[in-house]
Amino acid sequence: MTTSEFAELRRRIVDAGLLKKSIQPTVISFAINLVLLLCSISIFFLSQHIGVLLLNAVFLALIYGRFGLLTHDFGHMQVCKSTKINNLLGHICGTVVGLSYPWWKDKHNAHHAHTNHDHGDPDIDLPILAYSEAQAMRKKGICRFIVKHQGWFFLPIQLLAAFSLRYSSWKYVLRKRKPTDCILDLFLSSLHSTIYLVLIFSTQTWWMGLLFIIVHQHLWSLYITSIFAPNHKGMPIIEGETVDFMREQILTARNIKPGMITDYYYGHLNYQIEHHLFPTLPRHNMRKARKIVKQFCKEQEIEYYETGVLRSYVEIVQHMHKISLCLR
Repeated sequence: MTTSEFAELRRRIVDAGLLKKSIQPTVISFAINLVLLLCSISIFFLSQHIGVLLLNAVFLALIYGRFGLLTHDFGHMQVCKSTKINNLLGHICGTVVGLSYPWWKDKHNAHHAHTNHDHGDPDIDLPILAYSEAQAMRKKGICRFIVKHQGWFFLPIQLLAAFSLRYSSWKYVLRKRKPTDCILDLFLSSLHSTIYLVLIFSTQTWWMGLLFIIVHQHLWSLYITSIFAPNHKGMPIIEGETVDFMREQILTARNIKPGMITDYYYGHLNYQIEHHLFPTLPRHNMRKARKIVKQFCKEQEIEYYETGVLRSYVEIVQHMHKISLCLR
């Protein structure tokens, strides 16, 4: 795949007007999510019933997921022409879910720059999972044991995603070299934690508050991993060899078949191929871009992979099991 061929694909996307930013859909989404967030907060003051509390944990987990998707969009400059406004809104949405926005941008940009690279993609550089045999062979101790049986452990491990993200976010904030760089991050992260804990434990008994946190964080973990796991997990790993940009983005990504509910649930990240080819492409234009990219791949005889939700998980677990065999 040559640069000129990618330029041709980009020309088709540009000619279709798909890279033009439109703030209206995001404003509507932000407003709806904000109202839902306020509704969830009000429930803490209206009821101390355990059933209502658990339902609110489910509700707030979904709301966190939606704000996380907005953070992702702002980080890619998909919404506003102004970088400053995108970053401001990204900070706001990041604070809602309690994650450092600069940390998220740095981590996610590294993922886009080195998608599925064995030594470069932070999304597959995890201590207790291995996505290639080379990674598996490097594991030691308890991590090696888990990887040896990771086909069974993969789904339960997804429950821990929120805790892992928070740990990484706080570590990033506290290890910034310049104190001035971390002041805003430290303030916003602390603000979230304070409001979250005070809201819960000032309105609920200690054990109900603890139960809410456990259920909420686990469910949020499941939601965000259900969005991101199908994108690249189980797809080809780049181990040293040089692959051109376009082919790398297409061959390492997996699309989930579109539909009204699917598109909403995934925040249009089920169009992962299109997103990686054009990170600034607004989410509401993904479906139109899919038709263009799919046709172009057909013309160039490049595999464009798309499957259903359940099938994607079957492929992921099968891949994890296959990798673990080298340790048995």
